[in-house]
Amino acid sequence: MQVVKPRKHPSEFEPGEEFKPFELVLNREMVNYFLVGIDDRHPWYTETSPFDGPVMPPVIAHTLSVRSRAYYIWDAFHALLVEPAGVHYNYSAEYIDPVKVGEKVTVKGKCLTTYVRRGRKFSDTEYNVYGEDGRLCVHLLETHTWLAKEGE
Repeated sequence: MQVVKPRKHPSEFEPGEEFKPFELVLNREMVNYFLVGIDDRHPWYTETSPFDGPVMPPVIAHTLSVRSRAYYIWDAFHALLVEPAGVHYNYSAEYIDPVKVGEKVTVKGKCLTTYVRRGRKFSDTEYNVYGEDGRLCVHLLETHTWLAKEGE
């Protein structure tokens, strides 16, 4: 039996290390499903907008950053059941250019800094969402903490 080494947990990243980039087509079905969850029926997301067609709700950008981290977390899913969880501590987003429904995006992220405060490890991360033509659409800065103190 082959033993597969789990991927590195996001709390183990060092400053400058990058998360694995990924591509995703934001199709209409995904957007509609998301809109049901946030109970938003703005016509810019479903019909037309000043940007030549329907656009992605900006909040989806945050879910893309979560998906970037999930690549590491879900591979070691069993750890979620026995290890302490993380807290999304701070969030900042700059929406630069709308993403059109049906457009393929690339999400790239990296760890900016790590530090310990009151015995808990924090990490500052940065994510960029690029349109299929390479333009920067969204820039995200996030801070996470992992609930357990060292030795807990």
